Amino acid sequence: MILTSCFGEYIHPYGKGFIFYTDKKWVEGKADLFSDKIVISGKERIIIPFLAILSLDKKIALPVVKEGRSTLLIEYIDIKSRERIYTLFSSEGSCVREFKKKLLQEIVKRISISVKKGDRWERTYLQVEDYVIKFVPSGQSFHISSIIEMYRRSIEIGFNKVSAITLKIDKGEESEEILIITPPLKRDFFWQLLNLLMEEYINTQILMKLTNREKLFLQMLDEGWSYQQIQAKLEIPEKEMEELLKKLEHFGIVKKIIIVKLTDRGKTVLQFIPSQEFE
Repeated sequence: MILTSCFGEYIHPYGKGFIFYTDKKWVEGKADLFSDKIVISGKERIIIPFLAILSLDKKIALPVVKEGRSTLLIEYIDIKSRERIYTLFSSEGSCVREFKKKLLQEIVKRISISVKKGDRWERTYLQVEDYVIKFVPSGQSFHISSIIEMYRRSIEIGFNKVSAITLKIDKGEESEEILIITPPLKRDFFWQLLNLLMEEYINTQILMKLTNREKLFLQMLDEGWSYQQIQAKLEIPEKEMEELLKKLEHFGIVKKIIIVKLTDRGKTVLQFIPSQEFE
């Protein structure tokens, strides 16, 4: 069964081993995502099993694409030749983004990982439903909006040092730390998926609901302006300022005790706001 499809253009192979082609022409085609493979159909039929995929969107030089188009670069091992192959796909709008998200979800849910919550380690699998992260079969779950900080760090287990994805989860007045250890060659799939979900959530559920003035308020707060200085600079009436703060506090991106400050979530949201000029 096809999980999702995307019509666009592709270059195959875009590269082999460590050699990349920049003069190849785009070919019209369609990418279909199945539960265990990608099938790209055009002048030829390209089958890419999930097990063969090494990376997605590796940082290499890519050809110029038309305005409004996105790309997906797939690096994988050709099963017959044992060569490292790159296939580049491009399409308009959000098609490629949705395709990549579903692809990452399908890849990671098959990979066994170790998760530490508190003092307890557990072998589990990570699955995503909408914006809910689930660890199966433990039953632990949390919404992507509850992640207030996310980073990678090295930790020591016994005599070994390993890299872990660390999530700081909002628990009301407190926070909870979750460590995720994945197979080294698969870690970037998890990191990309979590970041893609976070970026999508922030853009659709927070930034689209903020006005330019509210975004500018956050930017100025981050630059060290005080509540009173921002109010005076933007010439916002007191009542309107209070409504603005209530809205931002509702989203969990500012906190008002004695002074107004950005929360950890607010700092994450700010990363997705383009720098603005004063109105």
